[in-house]
Parts: sequence; C-alpha cells; structure tokens
Amino acid sequence: MFGIYARAWHSSRYAIWVIWCLSLSMSIQAVIIRVPEDCSTIQQDIDVASYGDIVLVSAGVYKGVGNTDLDFKGKWITVSSKEGPDVTIIDCGRTSRGFYFHSGETTESVVRGFTITNGSDQEGYIGAICCIKSSPLIEGNVITGNF
Repeated sequence: MFGIYARAWHSSRYAIWVIWCLSLSMSIQAVIIRVPEDCSTIQQDIDVASYGDIVLVSAGVYKGVGNTDLDFKGKWITVSSKEGPDVTIIDCGRTSRGFYFHSGETTESVVRGFTITNGSDQEGYIGAICCIKSSPLIEGNVITGNF
C-alpha cells in the first residue's frame, strides 16, 4: 500500500516540475538588440546577445573592426538587417570576411538581409562568409565583389 502512495506522490511531483519548466520556457522571449542604438558595432551586439536573441542592424555601411569577421561564437541567434540588403552593407575592405562561423553553429544561427562585399582573408582565399564545421542559415543576402 505504501508503494502506491509513494509512486503517486513521485509522479505528481514530477508533473508539477514539468509544468513549471514548460511555463518558464514559454515566458522567455527573444530580446531585440539594435545596432547602432544599443552598441556601436555589430560584433558588440552579437557578444551581448543570448541564445534566441535578434541583433537588428539599421541601414548603413558597416566596415572595420567590430563590423567584419563577425563571429557568432556558437550562439543560436539571428543577425538581421532592419531594411534589407539594398541599404545595409557589410564592406570588408578586402582585408577581412563578413562572417566567420567555426563554433558548430547550426541553422538556429541566422544571417539575413545584408549585402556583403569586398571580402577576403589575409591570404586572399576566403571571401564573404567562412564556415568551418558549421551550418548556419544564410538567407536573403546579396554576396558580391568578394575574393
């Protein structure tokens, strides 16, 4: 008789724990981090983003340190332009790449809505986006004039 009550108590306790975990996960929402409003470079916003967050980049030309060789560092985040690739440009200046994926990123890591141009690594081999053992989702971008 005691075994039946113990199993019922254990099962109800487990059910309460599962319901609590589900309600907690449903209450977590993606945070939108804006460039340049929240941080001055795209990489700074990527660095402060948490899993599931969206880095929203305003129209403009982004170049130089912090705006090229962008590294998600394995995070499942979305980096997206606010107004599309026609007006949101990552100019790599022929000295760097636009994005560098090398930490096992999956399709949960998303790049959307940029023009990526003038990309090249120091050896002149890799242009706009470098993926090493990673499979990010790259969609709605214009990749042009890279080496």
